[in-house]
Amino acid sequence: MNRLVLGMMWVVMGVVSLSCETLPDAPRLYQPLDGAKITHPTFVWEAIGDEYELQISQEIMFTTIYDVGGVITDTAFTYPYPDILKDNTYFWRVRAYKDNWGEWSEVRSFTIDMIHNSF
Repeated sequence: MNRLVLGMMWVVMGVVSLSCETLPDAPRLYQPLDGAKITHPTFVWEAIGDEYELQISQEIMFTTIYDVGGVITDTAFTYPYPDILKDNTYFWRVRAYKDNWGEWSEVRSFTIDMIHNSF
């Protein structure tokens, strides 16, 4: 369900103008699955906007964010810096942009495990 946001109300010469904007829902996350053990992350989510912001962090509160290279226009993204994410657990979330930024998705975790998943 999209949310409706009421903007500024202007009163000019007795005429009231009210702007309304619809924000996109939080995207559903498809991949990686919550708690997945992987070697190189590819993120996939629901297509509900024109652009997306992906955040990856070692902290569930996202106080420190790994660089993903800016705004993403596709609904699938392979992390471009494979040497940065070392064996550890990470958290990720996405939000969509369509006229305005929507709410963040749920938070999921994944673990980079190069030792046990090597080929």
